[in-house]
Amino acid sequence: MKKQGFICSLLLALLVVQACKLKTESDRSQEFKKILEESIQEFEERTIHNVLTPIIIKKTPDSDLIQAVFDNIETNFEDGEAYSLAKIKSLTPGQQAIFSIWWLRAELYNGGFNQFYSNPSGKFAKMAEEGLNLIQAQSYAQLVKKANSTHLEMQKKGEISPTNSAETFSKSNSNNPLNKYDELFYELDKTIDLDSIQIRYIREHVEEFVR
Repeated sequence: MKKQGFICSLLLALLVVQACKLKTESDRSQEFKKILEESIQEFEERTIHNVLTPIIIKKTPDSDLIQAVFDNIETNFEDGEAYSLAKIKSLTPGQQAIFSIWWLRAELYNGGFNQFYSNPSGKFAKMAEEGLNLIQAQSYAQLVKKANSTHLEMQKKGEISPTNSAETFSKSNSNNPLNKYDELFYELDKTIDLDSIQIRYIREHVEEFVR
């Protein structure tokens, strides 16, 4: 379902990483507080477009484009309504890609592949793999394909429950074969800018995101 709180938690986690790069504890504390306040305010005050037009997409800066598309997709759902696979599949291939990749990255940076599969967003795992191929992010697509295959094999062996749940995540997090894919994803994200690939696809296929 629509998760404003989760998004803010993810933003907080990313800001912690950024703040930790500062030299002193005092610097980190003051700078982190400033960045946190400014970032949350900016996020909460962002414009959400119920309708995207070619002009809006053209005028939206790269730094805001992915979130603008994701927010627009979310307007298909009422507050509290669960994301259904059928409803997301009714969107264009490009919209499916941006939506599923957004959730993939959000979950990975919050708790890894194991959390991704254990949460409701895990039902979009195959869609994310296909979406990465669609936008020509082959290295990411190959990695997610391996993770998806590993997860399916673990289910077949009875190592994890086929039903996604918090209990599944807790019990399967230690010594999990999926953990290695977390590190590979983080390393890949340092060398190949997935945001840039998504932005390029959106700008080159505007017709898929106009509604």
